[in-house]
Amino acid sequence: MLPTFADGEAVPWADILPAQVKRGDVVIYLFKRQLRIHRVIGMPGETVAYADATGQWLIDDKPIRHIDAGRLTLEGVDYRVDVETLGGRSHRVIDDPRHPSLAALAASMPLMQVKGSCQWNEGSFLCNVPAGYVFVIGDNRKNSTYGLVALEDIIGIAKEPDGTPEK
Repeated sequence: MLPTFADGEAVPWADILPAQVKRGDVVIYLFKRQLRIHRVIGMPGETVAYADATGQWLIDDKPIRHIDAGRLTLEGVDYRVDVETLGGRSHRVIDDPRHPSLAALAASMPLMQVKGSCQWNEGSFLCNVPAGYVFVIGDNRKNSTYGLVALEDIIGIAKEPDGTPEK
């Protein structure tokens, strides 16, 4: 979840009911009996898409708003930083230059999906978010697992470093 949270960092969180989950929330959930943390970008009933050619995430054919925020060097890697706005809230995201293709990443990492809801091919990805699910991805966009998470598996919402929920 770089740059929001570092790998291995203890993340304070608050309990949340599935009906309270909103776009832009950083949620904690169970996946294969492990706690995971990702940002919600797609809500039930929406279509989430990505194409390597444009480098844009789309929600119902509308691009997610990004503003260039410069560069950031972490652990010797020079990342491009954008400020992204989801659900009326802004946060930083980074693109890992070591992973030029998100579609190629799909082949090397486990995707969380509901059978038949998501399709990907060389260079593109499309997912229809079914009822009872949200679409999540980490803030290090090209070096993160992504996919569908059942609302019932979400157990909490991450708090920002100042201790307030990301709401």
